[in-house]
Amino acid sequence: MRLYIKQGTSTKKAFYIGKTRTNPSTQRGNPNNSKIKDWIQRYGFISWKTIMEIPDYQVHPEFGETYLINCFKDKFPHLNLLNVGVPHSGAINYDQKSNLIIDEFIEMI
Repeated sequence: MRLYIKQGTSTKKAFYIGKTRTNPSTQRGNPNNSKIKDWIQRYGFISWKTIMEIPDYQVHPEFGETYLINCFKDKFPHLNLLNVGVPHSGAINYDQKSNLIIDEFIEMI
């Protein structure tokens, strides 16, 4: 499994952080959630472009996705992250690896 950060390609900036999964239509991580539905109702159609793929070995083995989401929210509260919640509610902070990945990500956009 790999992690990804997607960017909405509509006129307003929107982002989504998730994991590639074997069956994304039935597992958490599929960008078909209430925040995305609300975004579509407000701004219209949204399509996605993968901005960054992150191999599992570059993130924390247990909290990698959660740490990326937490770091993104902390560093960029003005950007629209359309994840409904965090994958692991026990991870309330983020690590240095996530910090470096998000810093690299922001240079890409």
